[in-house]
Amino acid sequence: MYVTIVTYKPTNGKSPAEIAESFEASAPLFRSIPGLIRKYFCFDDAAHEGTSVYIWQDRASAEACFGNPEFLGRFKQSFGCDPTIKYVETKLVVDNSGS
Repeated sequence: MYVTIVTYKPTNGKSPAEIAESFEASAPLFRSIPGLIRKYFCFDDAAHEGTSVYIWQDRASAEACFGNPEFLGRFKQSFGCDPTIKYVETKLVVDNSGS
C-alpha cells in the first residue's frame, strides 16, 4: 500500500468555505480512479493551506494519477497553484475503528 501526501497553498482567493465546497464537488471524481482506496481532503483554515492524503493499492496507481497532465491541470485550475507531491510506502497500519 502507498500513501501520497499532497500539500498546496491556494492562490485563487477562495475562502475556506469555498474550498470546502470545491472538495464536495470534486469528491465523485475520485470514486472511479483506478487503485485509489481512500482520499482525505484536509484544510488548515488559519494557515490557508491544504493537505490531501491518498491511500493507494500500489505506487503505479498513484503515479498514473499524478502523472496525468489533465489531473494536474484541474488541480491548478481549482486552487491556482501547483501541489507538492510526496509518495510514501506504508509499512504498518494501526486501525482502531473497530474497537
